[in-house]
Amino acid sequence: VMLTGPLMSVIGNESVGSLLGYSSSSQITNCKNTGPVQGRENIGGLVGNSFSGQITNSINAGSVQGEQSTGGLVGGSGNSQISKSMNTGSVIGGKDTGGLIGSALYSTTQISNSINTGPVQGDNHTGGLVGKLSSSSSQVSGSINTGSVVGGNSTGGLAGYLRSGQISNSINTGYVSGRYEVGGLVGALYGISSAINNTISTGFISGNDDVGGLVGDAY
Repeated sequence: VMLTGPLMSVIGNESVGSLLGYSSSSQITNCKNTGPVQGRENIGGLVGNSFSGQITNSINAGSVQGEQSTGGLVGGSGNSQISKSMNTGSVIGGKDTGGLIGSALYSTTQISNSINTGPVQGDNHTGGLVGKLSSSSSQVSGSINTGSVVGGNSTGGLAGYLRSGQISNSINTGYVSGRYEVGGLVGALYGISSAINNTISTGFISGNDDVGGLVGDAY
């Protein structure tokens, strides 16, 4: 499936995506969107709100704009998987903004072998791959961000806010700028079960307080 052209735009309020607004136990494979997506909450380039869904070998190249939980591929995620997929479009949001996923809360979300190259701009909890990742069994592995990341508090090259999740074998090369808790990989790292392994940041990092080449604040 391929949705192309600037006239193929999707505009709504909550749970807005180019393919699916709300997804439950769905599978998306070999799909591409190039049109803009715009809304308020749970706004994604492909899926607005995904629960127990899978996205594989798919691309968003359209711009994505929201106010909360805004992502290049998925706005809000629970118990979902993204693999071998890419966002190249710009992502502009408020709280919980990410190049691939805006917010992943409460249940397992996995991102593997995926890439964001688009610029990401948000407020608190802004990340090159995921804005807010908050689940003990959620994982990011083998994934890359090369896009610039500009946010507020808790801004990171890969994840803005990481609570009880894991990031491994991943890379950030993008510029990262925020206010407080700013890191090349993760802005705010919370919880004793959170972990970062075999992961690299080479991007320029800028912020006010609690600024680190890898992690802004770990507590």
